Formats: sequence, C-alpha cells, structure tokens
Amino acid sequence: MLRALLRGFGRSKIIFAGSDHCMEILTGVPVETVLLDERDEGTIETFLRKLKNPYVLGSQNRFCIRVAKKIGATCAFIDILAWLWEAIPYDHLIADEIFWIKFPGIEQKIPHDRHNIHLISSVITTKSPLPKKFGRLMVHIGGAQYPLSSDIPKSYLNLLARGLNGLNTSGRFDEFIFTGGSRALGYIKKIVRNKRVVIRQFPEHRFIDELAGACHMLTTAGVSSTLESFALKVPTSFLLPLNLSQYSFTAMLRQHGACPQLFQWNNYTTVNPPLDEMSEGAAISKIESLAKYVDESRAASQRFEKDFSAIANYVPENSGQLAFIKQLGDSGADELVEILKTKWNQ
Repeated sequence: MLRALLRGFGRSKIIFAGSDHCMEILTGVPVETVLLDERDEGTIETFLRKLKNPYVLGSQNRFCIRVAKKIGATCAFIDILAWLWEAIPYDHLIADEIFWIKFPGIEQKIPHDRHNIHLISSVITTKSPLPKKFGRLMVHIGGAQYPLSSDIPKSYLNLLARGLNGLNTSGRFDEFIFTGGSRALGYIKKIVRNKRVVIRQFPEHRFIDELAGACHMLTTAGVSSTLESFALKVPTSFLLPLNLSQYSFTAMLRQHGACPQLFQWNNYTTVNPPLDEMSEGAAISKIESLAKYVDESRAASQRFEKDFSAIANYVPENSGQLAFIKQLGDSGADELVEILKTKWNQ
C-alpha cells in the first residue's frame, strides 16, 4: 500500500505512524515513520495537530478516523473486514472516503444512500509467481498478537511447536520456514527442537519473495497473507483460527471452494457455544481456553500432532483458490490511489 501511495503521491510527504508492532515488517519503504499508539486518540490528535493540512488514511484503524473528523482533516478508511460485520459499525462509516474489498456479496452491505464507499480489488503485495524448483513448506502465523488480548497465544504456539517437532515429511520437502511476528517467533524458538525448521521474521518484500518459492503454505487465515498466497499460486491450507475474523474468513472461503484443507477446533474439543455466535473479544478468550485444553490434553495434543504432519504433507489442489483471487483481483492499492488522487485533487 505504501509503495502505491509513493507512486501516486510522490510529491507529498508521506508519514507512516503506528506502534512497534505495526513497524515490524516495514523496511525498505522510503517513508517517514512515527512511533505512537495507533489506538490512543489523544496521542493521535496531538500528532495530527502538529501537521499542516494533513490527509489521513487509516487501514482498519477507526481511531485515527475519529480524530481526523474531530479536527476537520480530510480522511479515508480502508475496511478490509467489511464482509465480517453483521451490521457495519457506525465509526466505520464516518470517513470522507471508504474502501471495501469486493468480496462476494459485499455490495449488499452498502447503505442505499452512500456514495462514498468504493469497492476495490485485494490490497496486497504481489509479484510474478515463481516456478516451484524445490519443496518449500512455509508455516505462517501473522503477528499472533491482537488488540483485545494482552499477550501472545502461548498455548497455541505450544501446539504448533508440537506439530513442527513431530513433522514427518518423508522427503517431500527440502526446506521448512516458520514465520510471523517477533514476539511469537521469540517464544517458539525456545521450544522447537526440529533443527530442519528455519524460524525467521521477514520484512514485507522478503516475505513475498520467500512465499513465492513455496509449494505449500500453512497459515492462519489473515486476509492479506491468504490472498497473497492465492495470487502467488501457492496451495494454501489453514491452521486453527486465532480470532473470529480468521474463523469467519475460512467459512467464506469454504463456501467458494477455496479452502480445501483446514484445522478446526471442534476436531479436538467441544466448542460451545459456536465461535460465530460470540463477539470478537469473547471469541479470542474462548480460543485461548480451547488452545490451553488441547495443549494440556495428551489425547487431543497427540491427535493434533498427527493431523499436522498429515495436512502439511498433503498439498491440496488449489484451483478454487486461483478462481477466488481472479474474481477479486490484486490491484486494489493502485485502484485506491487513483480514486484518492481524484477525490483529493492531487
């Protein structure tokens, strides 16, 4: 996204503001960075009031949009989870311009009197798919840290370590890469004993390069990483969901034939009530308790280890994933910039 902004607004000063967690993958992009708590409206307001005539673009950050409206700054909001909300939250609709990814059926959620909601293609980083010259298995867990939870999901990471330690590949793969957020990687490095597993964090452009050479990816169902994997034609299987959006995203993908292989919590323990009947905060808390139970249960954890090896070794047929990303497209960042250049008279 930042590279597209640089291409379209290169004569303007572009500042990327956020926490350390937001900055982790940002390297090699020549923009100014400012460390701040992107969820603290007071901090955001103090920062924005120092700027002359700021234009604010928030990606899944309603806090900076609320501040922008308060101080009269022009603003735009990217809501890549618009498909998730049963009813679109009020403060997701207050920006001057709003961008949704054109997931199937999303147009039905646009209020009839709204003309500032733009449907665009996937906002992802892509490159030309690489030929799969050797067997690389990539396991990706994203940041594995969420605003509604104060810590990394240690029980969940314990389970993944069990799977990695017991991985039986029978010569199918030459290389195993485990990647994600720095805190999660720091924890899992201490408990993974399988010396063939390379545990490494990558900046955005390096992650895409490494992913492009994979012949199978196991991932939590984050929207961007999932669609990037599809765009790079990497057969993709899905790990146990860590939050409600990941659970719901795999449900959508299954409806459209793009989720041929996944782990599900109810294969290891009882999930009651179902996750899709919970709020996002309640779902995260429930998943933490599910992971703790499976990690501490000898029978359930052994079942998970067996499934992990089986799913990792079975590379699924991915025609449904290729069809899904073809329908969505992958040029959303450039489309957004062109719209904003017109709306903001740039």
